[in-house]
Amino acid sequence: MTLDNSGISDIIGLLGDLKELHGEDPFKVSSLKNAARKISKMSEKLSELNLVELQNLEGIGKSLAKTITELNTQGQIEELENLKSKTPSEVIKMLDIPGIGPKKVQIIWKVLGLETLSELKYACNENRLIEAKGFGLKTQNEILRNLENFENLEGLYLFPKLEKLALEIMGYFKEIPEIQNLELVGDLRRALEYTDKIEILLASTQNHREAILQGFKTHFSNDLVLDSETAYPDQDYYTYTILNGIPISIHFSEITDFVKMKFLHTGSQEYLSSLNNLSILNDKSNFIDEQEIYSLLNKPYIVPELRENWEQVFQDFFQIEQNQSELDLNPKDLYPKYPIEEKLIENGDLKGSLHNHSTYSDGSNSLEEMVQSCIEQRLSYFGICDHSRSAFYADGLNIEKVEIQWKEIEALNQKYLPFKIFKGIESDILADGSLDYPDEILKGFDFIVASIHSGLKMERSKAMVRIIKAIENPFTRILGHPTGRLLLGRSGYSLDMPKIIDACIQNQVVIELNANPNRLDIDWRWIYYGMNKGAIFSINPDAHKRQGILDMRFGVQSARKAGLVPSKCLNALSLEDFEKFIRNKKY
Repeated sequence: MTLDNSGISDIIGLLGDLKELHGEDPFKVSSLKNAARKISKMSEKLSELNLVELQNLEGIGKSLAKTITELNTQGQIEELENLKSKTPSEVIKMLDIPGIGPKKVQIIWKVLGLETLSELKYACNENRLIEAKGFGLKTQNEILRNLENFENLEGLYLFPKLEKLALEIMGYFKEIPEIQNLELVGDLRRALEYTDKIEILLASTQNHREAILQGFKTHFSNDLVLDSETAYPDQDYYTYTILNGIPISIHFSEITDFVKMKFLHTGSQEYLSSLNNLSILNDKSNFIDEQEIYSLLNKPYIVPELRENWEQVFQDFFQIEQNQSELDLNPKDLYPKYPIEEKLIENGDLKGSLHNHSTYSDGSNSLEEMVQSCIEQRLSYFGICDHSRSAFYADGLNIEKVEIQWKEIEALNQKYLPFKIFKGIESDILADGSLDYPDEILKGFDFIVASIHSGLKMERSKAMVRIIKAIENPFTRILGHPTGRLLLGRSGYSLDMPKIIDACIQNQVVIELNANPNRLDIDWRWIYYGMNKGAIFSINPDAHKRQGILDMRFGVQSARKAGLVPSKCLNALSLEDFEKFIRNKKY
């Protein structure tokens, strides 16, 4: 399996963490961690470069180039494997728990003698951590909360990682003539933001299946854990473990039953159970499409993304997120109702890309390169939203840099007519809820995305006051990544989302659906509620490099799960209508 830059970055970062954990040279540790951050932002595909080409890249020295080449050619790094062999496997897992870096893990392991997650949890409950240097009661309680959340999410993988692997496997299957049809099914077809497995449906005759599976195992022999094969031949169902623990399930069907089996393997089990007349399908085959199935069931057609049991979805959501509203909110108000009158949003509905970064702040590509990428994607407009000056960690723009960027935008707008570049900024919401920059500078932007990047451990009451004040600011046009969450990593600050949504509606503020697949913030479970109250959303990539603009498709997937329609999406507006939105200032 070919690693992308994100995968290479993760491995180099782990090498740095393990070196730090084992007390090795701090300079080398720092160098590896800095390199991991740079690699994640690079536009060049490092897996396709040779040693000399890697050495010529800015930020990649000779030593690191050799390490990456070893990873690309051997599939592993010997130094990393040696460090892993000296480290208990669950100690390595501790490095993935938010709030526990290598230095704390070193104390937990070497000083306190804790080698498993169970031992760590027990020690937290027994107040043992506060005995160690650098661990107070507050830190211990935070570690316990993060550990419990980590355990709940362990074994889950973000959509892009599983999709990439699934498409590579399906690419192999497409070349097998005995396979008459194939489809990605299960959680991935329903576009869940994270899940625990890949499911693929193959259509073939019974007598070809053994050869198909054997060829699959041989082709991926370096990646599959073959002794984990679990077979249910009477159910035409086989499960393997691939790439260090990712389960992949392969379902078979006859070609005459393919559409029916695609339908049955797509909806959640709870959703299928709610269709109490499914037995009617038993006696029929050769469905043309899934619309025909819904017609037979006497129900309106539902797109794959929406085939969930909503009562269970929101019960789990409220329990995990602890995000109950202070209002007397009926969860049924959040469920998408059928049929939805307008067609759901699609990738082709998006006309512009808003909330993007360039080398003016912490982006990897120049402003012009980002613009060119948008034009290549056949978009009509682009909003640059580099970080504001308070974001010193991201090289935020001081006023002088803002004015320089504005002049470049004016020149590029002349060069690339009729494409239009808009002057935006991602303004930090400061601790008191105010925006970065004085009013005379804020007035000069076409639009402002207001976001929080600091003080992420706020109590709900403080977070609400801070964000509501920013929403009420007349210069705020879009509320950026509202909760600050990172999927499978950071839960974000607690908010009363109905109140946030209502405030945005009252103050003509658009709510961002941050399409970065590590965020997907706002959570899709709130979108249908907001849409029906009158909220407008913007599917923004938060792109920090050219390829990042393509992340808008993950936002579209998430929006479709919520039933979002184009008329409720800001960047589905034409260039002319978006310009009208820009001119309609709040102040």
